[in-house]
Amino acid sequence: MQVDRRLSLEFARVIDGVGGPDFYARLLAALGRRLGADLSMVMRYSRCNAPEYLIHEGLQRDHMELYLRGLYRVDPIYRWCRGRRGRGVKNLACVSTPAERAGEYFNVFLRLTGMADDLVILLPVDADASLGMVYERRTQFTPAEIAAMRSIYPMIESLHRVHQRLIFPGSRASLGASGPVERGLQPLDHKAVLGSFLQHELTPRERDIVHLMLIGYPNVKIAERLKISLNTIKNHKKRMYVKLNISTERELFLAFVNFLVTGHAQQGPYGAPWQRREHARS
Repeated sequence: MQVDRRLSLEFARVIDGVGGPDFYARLLAALGRRLGADLSMVMRYSRCNAPEYLIHEGLQRDHMELYLRGLYRVDPIYRWCRGRRGRGVKNLACVSTPAERAGEYFNVFLRLTGMADDLVILLPVDADASLGMVYERRTQFTPAEIAAMRSIYPMIESLHRVHQRLIFPGSRASLGASGPVERGLQPLDHKAVLGSFLQHELTPRERDIVHLMLIGYPNVKIAERLKISLNTIKNHKKRMYVKLNISTERELFLAFVNFLVTGHAQQGPYGAPWQRREHARS
């Protein structure tokens, strides 16, 4: 059997790090290079608590804030780990339906980050929690790439178990987690959330436009979908923005994320209240 020399060298360095403070950083980098990932991070997923970023490479802080403030509630990986012990190699297609892949998480959060797909390698920590080696890319992960990760998963999991035994009981501290962990909010059904967002603030036609904006449609495509003129779409959006006291599509995304957290839209100005507080202090 032909041995992949590059992979062997990568894993020699990973093995050297077992029991050390940078083990997961080494493992994350080695697999990320193998996959050609554009973004990578280590997450901690739990059946009870909110997700945590333990290691992150290249992810913008405001995108992390959006996720942690509530967008994780429509993350299919989070929902998967809430219902079972997270283990194995998963991409988004493995843990979601086609309808969900047309929904908010895929077309709001992934569109904000510029990514097209997630691949996560889930490593159990205990009966409650798993570590997720998460990789994001601007192109879809191929079946061959997913199969390759599954073929080496037993080796990855074995190294993880040895590392956990060596550093137990301080594994979370060694990964940089600090302070109390928030209880996780219940996962949300994407159709129900989208159906109730701004239902009292906007007209049915305006809400149709908002729905299409949130799943990534440009004005031209919205006009085609709703069979109305492009100028009519632009006029509707102007009126919507005045009603909501916003001026950009990003503020609409922030309003949606705030809705995920609170269950209701704020009395204008819309958007995420923590962002407004930070702006007021600056």
